[in-house]
Amino acid sequence: MKILKNKNVIIVGPSSYLQNMSMGEYIDSFDLVVRINDIHDTSNESLTKDFGKRTDIIYFDGSMPQSRLERYVSVGPKLLICTYPENEWFFSERCSDSIKRVENIIETEIVDQDLYLKLKSNLDSNLKVRPNSGLVGIVDLLNRDIKNLYVTGIDFYRNSYASWQPDFGSCSLNEIKQLFKNGDNGDVHDINRQFKYFKNVFNKDSRLNTDDIMYKYMID
Repeated sequence: MKILKNKNVIIVGPSSYLQNMSMGEYIDSFDLVVRINDIHDTSNESLTKDFGKRTDIIYFDGSMPQSRLERYVSVGPKLLICTYPENEWFFSERCSDSIKRVENIIETEIVDQDLYLKLKSNLDSNLKVRPNSGLVGIVDLLNRDIKNLYVTGIDFYRNSYASWQPDFGSCSLNEIKQLFKNGDNGDVHDINRQFKYFKNVFNKDSRLNTDDIMYKYMID
């Protein structure tokens, strides 16, 4: 993808630890700003101070409520990428119609099927650990011809979601972990397996960097 070639990229997650960190200006200084699923209110200065204003690429889980669609249109990303491919069991139910709703407004892609399957099989040989959109986005970006990737606000649920997140912003960390533990049609978001995978990639790929908080989690 030409827009990613040799670029310094930051991927920003919705972890609550970014609140009151005043990283917004730093986030917006990257060549490309990548976000995951829901986007904060970029007209709210108290949020942009911590999370930044720009959004160039969005990785989303295939769901598209009207509120999410309206926010996507308002921030005007260059590219929208569905993190789950056509061979996932829920693609036709969750993702297909969502992509149709937005593809004439925003350039849209679907994550590479082989890349996704390799990631999922590395997490679990039985293919029952479904990677979160954040990890899929990180792996996909590192598979492209970028210069560097900085990760912030993605902590594999060492903290809860930021309060602005529409689905889980009011949930405790224990509630969120229990929801993922329950799974979906036999799939689970095994956070610790995903965290271990991320640490292995971090140790092998010199292009991957992260903030001090996430780094402390990795060496603890």
